Amino acid sequence: GIPFIDVDLSTIQYDSSRSAQCQVSVPQPTETGWSQSFSTINNQSAKVPVWWAFMHALSRAVTSASVAAIPCGTDLRQMRMEIDATRIDDPVLAQEVADFSRDCYGPARAKLFMQRPDLDEQQMHDVTWIGSRFFTDTGGYYDSYRSSTAREAWPYDDTRDAGLAQVANGGGYPTCRQWWSDGSNGLRARLLGQVDPTLLNRLAGWAGFLSRAEVDDSVIRAIASPRQQKLNQGSVYTDYGSIIL
Repeated sequence: GIPFIDVDLSTIQYDSSRSAQCQVSVPQPTETGWSQSFSTINNQSAKVPVWWAFMHALSRAVTSASVAAIPCGTDLRQMRMEIDATRIDDPVLAQEVADFSRDCYGPARAKLFMQRPDLDEQQMHDVTWIGSRFFTDTGGYYDSYRSSTAREAWPYDDTRDAGLAQVANGGGYPTCRQWWSDGSNGLRARLLGQVDPTLLNRLAGWAGFLSRAEVDDSVIRAIASPRQQKLNQGSVYTDYGSIIL
C-alpha cells in the first residue's frame, strides 16, 4: 500500500493501569527524549500504509489486554521487612509463648537429645522451633507433656487432669499438642492472628511450591522466635529450653 498516514508518537496510548497498581512509574512517549526524534526525520514526518496502521492498532489492543492481565511482581524484600517488623503485641500471649517453650519445647527437645532418633535433614530443621511438626505429630513428645499451670481456654478434664489442682475459673491442663494445635484456642492459631492476613496471602501466592500450612508455619516461626519478642526489652533472655538464642 501507499504510505500516507503520519506516524506520531503523541497518538500512542500506554495502558498504565497495571503500572499504577504495581506502583511502577512508566513515562508516556511524549515525556521521553525520543518523542521528537521519531515523530519527524529531517523535518519530514514518517508515513505508513493503511494496512500497517491497521495491524498496529490491532496489535496494540492485544498488547494492552495482555498487559492488563500481567500480575504485579512479588516484592520479596518488602515481605521480609514486614515479617521482621511483626511483633506479638499482646504481652499475655507473649508470656504464653515463653510458658509453652518452658513446659513443652524444652522437655521435648531434651527427650529428643536423649533418645537420638534417626532424623532426616528436613526433620532436623523442623525440631529447632516450638511449633515443630515432629514434636506435635510424633507420639511421646507434645502428647506426653502438659501446661504446668491451669489454662482457662481448656476446661478441667477429670481424666486428663486427674491428680492436678482445680482452680476457680475451671481451667484445665492441656497437653502440649492441644495447647499448640487445638483449633482457634491453640497457640498456633492465636499467633497467626498477630500477622496481617494480606501478608500471609501474598506470601502464599508467591510460595506456590509450599502448602498454606507450611507458609503459615514459616511466618509463625519468625514471629515466635525469642529475638522477635518484646519480653526481653532488648536484652538476652533464656528460653527454648533455657538455651540462649
